[in-house]
Amino acid sequence: MIDAHIHLDQYTDIEEQINRWQEAGIIGVVAVSTDLRSSHRTLELKQRFPSFVYAAIGFHPEQPLPSEADWNEWTELVKQERPLLAAIGEVGLPYYSAEACAKLPAYQERLTEIAAIAAGPSPKCSNTCT
Repeated sequence: MIDAHIHLDQYTDIEEQINRWQEAGIIGVVAVSTDLRSSHRTLELKQRFPSFVYAAIGFHPEQPLPSEADWNEWTELVKQERPLLAAIGEVGLPYYSAEACAKLPAYQERLTEIAAIAAGPSPKCSNTCT
């Protein structure tokens, strides 16, 4: 069994937790991120527990949109660490509040960019394509 959505970077005593989960029959987790800092931490956990952690990095839709600097750093992180990534996440659209709905165009634009980043270079392109 795999846990398909956990914010592993927010746990303490992670090694002890993983040992307990494995004893219970869990063979892996999809560790999702909430922001840039969380993305870095999730990648560290992937490197520390490579056969157990499936890394997913992104920006949680409940968070404010990232700054341009954070966005640019995150997109570079995805490009550099793509072999470590199982998914892009957590991402989405915040449809649950009137305030968030008013900002949907900005979230939709970022989500479209995230989908393009996740898709990676076209198979017809050389490695220089973005």
